[in-house]
Amino acid sequence: MASDRMMEYYYSMGQDTLAAGDIDEAVTYFRKAANLGAGEAAHEIGVIGRRLEKGDGLEKDEEKAAHCYRLCGEMGDDEAWLYLGKLYLRGLNGGKPNPRKAKRALEHASEAGYTEATVLLARIYDEGVMGQVNPATAFKYYLLAAQRGDSEAMLMTGLFYAQGVSVPKNTVEAERWIRKGKEAGDPDADETLRGFLAVACTEYLTGAAGVVDEKKAAAMAKEAKGSMQKRWEIKKSISAWDTLIAQAVWKIMRKKLLMLLRKRRNTNCPKPMRRWGSAMNRGSVQKRIFPKP
Repeated sequence: MASDRMMEYYYSMGQDTLAAGDIDEAVTYFRKAANLGAGEAAHEIGVIGRRLEKGDGLEKDEEKAAHCYRLCGEMGDDEAWLYLGKLYLRGLNGGKPNPRKAKRALEHASEAGYTEATVLLARIYDEGVMGQVNPATAFKYYLLAAQRGDSEAMLMTGLFYAQGVSVPKNTVEAERWIRKGKEAGDPDADETLRGFLAVACTEYLTGAAGVVDEKKAAAMAKEAKGSMQKRWEIKKSISAWDTLIAQAVWKIMRKKLLMLLRKRRNTNCPKPMRRWGSAMNRGSVQKRIFPKP
């Protein structure tokens, strides 16, 4: 068919102009080929974007990289939205971050099943990046990411339940999610679990956990070890102030964990793309063999 011949022609011209170093022309030809149904051509645009972002064999230019990611995403490659969102979060070419554009791109990626995008959306709302903190929306995204298996989100989901912020307080659910984060191997899980147990044991004594259970409180204090275990030994009478203190501690723990996760998911250091390599062998088509998440 004529359209197939044109598609092959545009794709071939894209490879030729890319090899000649004309990036803009290459993207134009690949875009034409993609519009005629060549999925590989959209993939090539994404690869060009990644190379432009990293300065891999091409002059580093994050503005052009963002343009490539946007084209790639609009042509159906949802992973491109993730990397476009991360670019906007840190700011193009060292400029000012654009959290609103980042949010829109990450929403596309999250809806397509990219868990990292879901966690980044949770952080945007949890940190008030757009000017206002929105705990309810942050929790929604943390919970979604936790359900998809992200260990960081499991810990944050647990602390939201423990604190009772924008979600009914549920100490049982809090413990369940924090332990799941530990089982998933999160490096901050041990410290988070110890802190949770140390405070939750007092809540089981006061009834702030929804029930008074001295046996549960004693078991938690023993597992937590340290100062809270000594406190259990010397003080069985818990005042109303302990409930207020516990609420403050939950808030501090959540902020501390958020800081730790920010360091671990530093958007200034994007992870290597799972599907997009930097190699572009002229004359060969890179097959998309990686499954969607």
